[in-house]
Amino acid sequence: MVSLSDILKNFAISPAAEQALGGIEARFQEKTLQEPAALCLAWGRIRPKGALPDEGLLIGAYTSAQLKQIPQDAIGVFGNRKLVFFITEKHFDHFAGKMLDWSQDKGLFLRPADR
Repeated sequence: MVSLSDILKNFAISPAAEQALGGIEARFQEKTLQEPAALCLAWGRIRPKGALPDEGLLIGAYTSAQLKQIPQDAIGVFGNRKLVFFITEKHFDHFAGKMLDWSQDKGLFLRPADR
């Protein structure tokens, strides 16, 4: 069985995704007037306005005060960026051996890290 520790060791972020995450951090800071202490990756159900419910990657941000409440074993450091993996064992396979990537047509998405 895959553990969160395994995910943190084998997860990667593409340069394109790094740039997109920087944009998310900038928008968070613009809206909240606080620098994000970490971004959060989650797997959940979403329902875009006027669309059917779907399941997929969710991305959020934490302030410094919020990050203090997160267990350290759920936080990975990638370069100078902290990522909180807010996922349950049921969804570990969506992240195991994956790379966070970005493309114009898909936005941020997960793909196998070996491509």
